[in-house]
Amino acid sequence: MGRSSTPEVRPNPKVLALTPEQGWKEAGEPLHAGIDTDGPWGVGPGIAFAHEILANGSGSGLIGLVPCARSNSHTVNWESGTYFYKEMVIRAKESLQERGRIRALLRFKNSIEKFFADLRDHLNMPSLLIIQMALASGEGKFTEDIRNNQLAISLPNVKLVDAKGLNLKKDKLGLTADSQVQPGKKLAHFFLA
Repeated sequence: MGRSSTPEVRPNPKVLALTPEQGWKEAGEPLHAGIDTDGPWGVGPGIAFAHEILANGSGSGLIGLVPCARSNSHTVNWESGTYFYKEMVIRAKESLQERGRIRALLRFKNSIEKFFADLRDHLNMPSLLIIQMALASGEGKFTEDIRNNQLAISLPNVKLVDAKGLNLKKDKLGLTADSQVQPGKKLAHFFLA
């Protein structure tokens, strides 16, 4: 994540975020501040996703984002029963209060099919749309293995956005701020399709 002032990530009164205190506020970057206590925080694709839906979706009213991401976490940290997983389910269920609806999960970590099945079960949403972003960064012998596993996921209503080729930060792990906008737009197009 990085910093950006592009229009796609500026606050919009029609884009809300669930706060750490389980209230709603106008979404702004860094979207995960207070949720992800380890940082670093910057621009992610969430707000760009919402802006693209508002620009291209018919009849879109308010969009509520439920940030749950955690820096430096691994797939094992998100297995059913773990702290991060339970917090995500609590936050998702809280978002359903006051006539809210969960329309999709945007997933940026390496995920396994069991994670998707468990989450759908815990939310009682067997056909929840899940849009997974394939690994775009990293170096080393495992990067392509992880990407191949992600690309091989074949579950109903799971879509994949490939972010490979986008600009990386100097650490070769995170996308630059401006590169975060592009997958946000791609995620929105998969959502609207």
